[in-house]
Amino acid sequence: MNNDDGFSKYGKQFQETLAQLILEDRPFTDQLEEVLDTSFFELNYLRIFVSKILDYRKKYGVHPTNNIVSSILRTELENLNDAAKKQVRDYFARICVKRVQDEQYIKETSLDFCKKQKLKEALFRSVDLIQNSSYGEIRQVIDEALKLGTDNNFGHDFLKDFELRYEVRARNRLALGGKRSIN
Repeated sequence: MNNDDGFSKYGKQFQETLAQLILEDRPFTDQLEEVLDTSFFELNYLRIFVSKILDYRKKYGVHPTNNIVSSILRTELENLNDAAKKQVRDYFARICVKRVQDEQYIKETSLDFCKKQKLKEALFRSVDLIQNSSYGEIRQVIDEALKLGTDNNFGHDFLKDFELRYEVRARNRLALGGKRSIN
């Protein structure tokens, strides 16, 4: 893969943060998953890490928790060499204690890059269709590529975000007239 076909031009920190966002931000991952190819990651341990998350989502239909990812990384890396296992597990340990910075930039940049790659693929497929004069198919291929990766977050999803309903949220009480407080 040349430099234009992957995330390598953005650097290691960008790629590591993107992989962390894929783990932590389910709505973003829902959107990115349509256009992401794990081969865009330059670093093998990030390809493995993201693949494990996406495989879990595909198999079970839900986004994995950190506990599940921890379990997966302990049990499902046996076919890898020791160095790759260590890199994946060390990366996961680092992101468990690190907060994401520059979140909006990384989301926008990665989505834009992935969408353009899908459009580029569609244009290459269209070349063969042009030779066959399949103009209706060309339009369909291009339209489908343009629809991929669009924002599909319509708010709280009761099935996908079921754990959020059980989070305890503290409320600040306001004292009214110094006599009593309202909950």
